[in-house]
Amino acid sequence: MRLPVHFIFNPSVALTEAASQANESRLAEASVWTTHVTDRAGLEHPQKQLQDAFWAHFRAHLVYDGETEIQREFRSRCLQLGFAGCWSVVETMGGGPAEDLVDSGREAIAFLEGRLSSTGAA
Repeated sequence: MRLPVHFIFNPSVALTEAASQANESRLAEASVWTTHVTDRAGLEHPQKQLQDAFWAHFRAHLVYDGETEIQREFRSRCLQLGFAGCWSVVETMGGGPAEDLVDSGREAIAFLEGRLSSTGAA
C-alpha cells in the first residue's frame, strides 16, 4: 500500500520577524511537500532528505545580485538561526474537510455556552 505523507514547513517567529524587516516576507511562508510511504520500503523521501533540500533551496534564495545591506543582514540572521531556528517541520498523513471542523466547532461552542451558563462560570 502506498500512502501520501505531507511535511509542513512552518517559519519560526524569528524568521518571520527578520523577513518582515528585510521586506522578504515571501521567503517566510509555510509550505507543504508531499511524498509517499509504503509498508515495505518506508518513506520515499525521508524527512531529513526533505529538510536538507528545503534548507539548500531557502539559502539559495538568500543570495541576491547587487544585494543591499538589509539583505546581507537578513541572510546573516538566517544562517545564524540555522534550519531549526528558521523552520519547524510537522508530518501528517492528511487532513479532514474544513466543513467537519467548522461543524464540530459550532457544536463545541453550543456545548460550552450551555455548560458555562448552567454553572454560572464565565
